[in-house]
Amino acid sequence: MPLYPGPKELKNSTYPGDISIDKYGPQIASIKRSPTPPKTTDVVTITYKSYNPAVLTQNADSSVLRYRVGTQTNIRSILPWQRVKVNTPTNVGADTLYTVQIPAKAEGNFVSYFVESWLGGVYSAFPDSSTPEFYVVRDAGPTLYDVCFTPFTDGQSGFAYDTVTVSGVIVADTSDIKDIATRGGRANTPLLWLQAGTGSTTNNWRGIQIWSPTVGLVDTLKRGDSVSVQGSVYGTSNRTQLAVTSIQFFKRGGVVIPAPFVRSMSSSPYFDYSLSNPAIIGNTAFQPWMSMLQELQNVYVIYRNADNIADIPTSTAVYGEFFISNLTTISAAAYGVRVNDNGVNHYFADTNSIYISGATYSYNTTHPNTAGMKGNKTYQIPLLAKLSYIRGMLDFTNSNYKLEPRKDDDFGIITSVSMEPNSVPNRFTLEQNFPNPFNPSTTIRYTVPAKSMVSLKIYNIIGQQVESLINMEQGVGTYNVQYNASRLSTGVYFYELRAGDYRDVKKMLLLK
Repeated sequence: MPLYPGPKELKNSTYPGDISIDKYGPQIASIKRSPTPPKTTDVVTITYKSYNPAVLTQNADSSVLRYRVGTQTNIRSILPWQRVKVNTPTNVGADTLYTVQIPAKAEGNFVSYFVESWLGGVYSAFPDSSTPEFYVVRDAGPTLYDVCFTPFTDGQSGFAYDTVTVSGVIVADTSDIKDIATRGGRANTPLLWLQAGTGSTTNNWRGIQIWSPTVGLVDTLKRGDSVSVQGSVYGTSNRTQLAVTSIQFFKRGGVVIPAPFVRSMSSSPYFDYSLSNPAIIGNTAFQPWMSMLQELQNVYVIYRNADNIADIPTSTAVYGEFFISNLTTISAAAYGVRVNDNGVNHYFADTNSIYISGATYSYNTTHPNTAGMKGNKTYQIPLLAKLSYIRGMLDFTNSNYKLEPRKDDDFGIITSVSMEPNSVPNRFTLEQNFPNPFNPSTTIRYTVPAKSMVSLKIYNIIGQQVESLINMEQGVGTYNVQYNASRLSTGVYFYELRAGDYRDVKKMLLLK
């Protein structure tokens, strides 16, 4: 492509302003360290290549290693950037390698490093100094936290391709979430999700996806199993995985499964983003809790298809992801989070990728192609329906952070509200729910004659509130609330409507 103006015009060019490259910066590649993971007694040897990308046999004119030492809480607190001049490269087999050493460091030291090279006066650095290579010194080997933690924005593990041993509890097994592609010799094998402790604002960087290249090694682990596994870290992106080669410890059940970390869309760290401005890799509200169980409460489905916000049938946006928010504003600028459909549950919202066999642009009832992968999606969550809660594993695929709900119990009570057209009531009313008795869904109908703050709540037989269905300002109209009580047990319940000075209570019977 012609570029103008240019510093050096190509001879015999058809286009004035075409330029040629005068000089290349040196290529820096194949950075490796040994031994790894490092212990306090280890002098760490760094090897790499640095050469002219236009003449592969020509090495860089000069090269240095830059490293600094700190802790995980302050990565530059112990020693600022040091420069270590690297000697002339040597032949190692078929490669010509630069070799340099980092002295042994103390327990818990956080060491980060990158390479600088010069060729013909042109400078190169790799990786970028803002996202350097790094490791943590541990005599007992890196913990799950060490493997997952990064202070840098690329989200990459400092122990990529290292062999490590990590411990925790299985919070999602191969029967919970399907269709999450793995890498290596068993591509498309369902992942398991390992977590240490319940997530919180301080307990983070403790979740990892695991799989095994060996059939049957981890595939039969179940949610609630306590395990210690050894394997190779696949951490070249912000989605850290462990390819398990052996199980060091195993206990079937009997442990407390970590509770979900209840996140907020209204306080920091904000667990949300807008479709028009999605969170990028390494976002500090998401990355520390990758592969950990999360929960959002009192949210609404504001887009049935997060990749097709116009809701127009298409054959290209059929990913089955919907978008939830704590607001009822339908807008690409509204803040919320994506929810994926890979879990083995009956819930879906995306009408473009509808799960009815034979439908146009359909996933079919057993999306994806492998029959039975996810089980039938039989309950469609309506647009603007309220979920009392939704849980899931935090994941990152196709450039987006998202929740991956597991089975049906990751979905709370779902309430859908619709307004009857051309209705202008002249008084408040609360009608008997229908059907009644019901199992598990029923409709509650009421009227509002003037704009009012409306609440509709469900109570059990001893007067304890079990659900808040409506708590918002509503205009004049007749409303139908579809209530799914699948989470409740058989029994008598009461529903109460409050609007302004109006109050009414009626009884309903759930029979399962």
